[in-house]
Amino acid sequence: MAMITNAETTEIVMTNTIKLEGKVIRVQTYKINSDNPDNYSEEKRFDYGTTADDKAVYMTNKEDFRQAESAFEDKVFAKIAELKLQKSK
Repeated sequence: MAMITNAETTEIVMTNTIKLEGKVIRVQTYKINSDNPDNYSEEKRFDYGTTADDKAVYMTNKEDFRQAESAFEDKVFAKIAELKLQKSK
């Protein structure tokens, strides 16, 4: 008889949606593997409905957008550190 094994993991998804005057411009998504928090993936993209004009506004305000992105990344890495601490107990 074949030996059947099963391995389950939990993936934590953190998403940051950055808007300019109510319109979604940038989206950041991090996926963190709960079994191995150092194994995470990241995606940063313009929203699919973003126009060339929106991208131009982004470039003009890039510093402000980057601050929002950086603040979110701090939260993501704090979550990774928390998960690693929990696993070490």
